[in-house]
This record gives sequence, structure tokens and C-alpha cells, in this order.
Amino acid sequence: MNFAFSVGSAATEDFCTELTSRASNLDERVRVLDRKVSEYTEALRTAEATLQSEQEAHTVTKQQLAELGLTSEADLNMAKDALALERAAHAATKADLHALQASVRASFAILSPAEA
Repeated sequence: MNFAFSVGSAATEDFCTELTSRASNLDERVRVLDRKVSEYTEALRTAEATLQSEQEAHTVTKQQLAELGLTSEADLNMAKDALALERAAHAATKADLHALQASVRASFAILSPAEA
């Protein structure tokens, strides 16, 4: 028995060959798309790993800057305190100098009339 038939003007064998060819082409397209999806997935994983690494580095940098800010504030406060002490010492030295100058003037005032 022969079950040959035709679809439109095409013979069954030609029709089957065409369907097989189309299925083969579709299979190849699926393989290509599957490969591309795998490549994109790997690229995405790499990008996510890089992003995570950069975020961790950013967090460390933020922490270091925060610590530096605290240290800088402490250093600034210490510098302000040191400057205040220095100004007080300068004022005391200036007062001592004025007192010494007054004492020297007084001594000269006492000596000057005696010499005259």
C-alpha cells in the first residue's frame, strides 16, 4: 500500500522535507538563542559580581571617610584647644612683659632723679 498524497500541488515527500528543513532551522535558531542566553547570563553574573565588589569597596571607603571625619573633628578640637592655650600663654607672656617694662621704667625713674 502506498499512502502517497499531496498538499496543494506538492507531493507528500516534498512537504515532509520542507517541514523537516523548517524544524531543523528552528532547532538551530533555538540552539543559537540558547547559547546567547547562556552568554548573557554569564555576563550578568560577572557584572553582578563586579557590582557587589564595587559596592563593598564603596562601603569600606564610606566607613574610612566617616572614621577620618571623626578623627579630623577630634584633631580640630585638639588644635583649637592648643591654640586657646597658646593664646592664653601669649597673653600671659605679654602681661609679664608689660609688667617688666613698667618695673624697668620705675627703676629708671628712681635712678634718674638720684643721678641728676
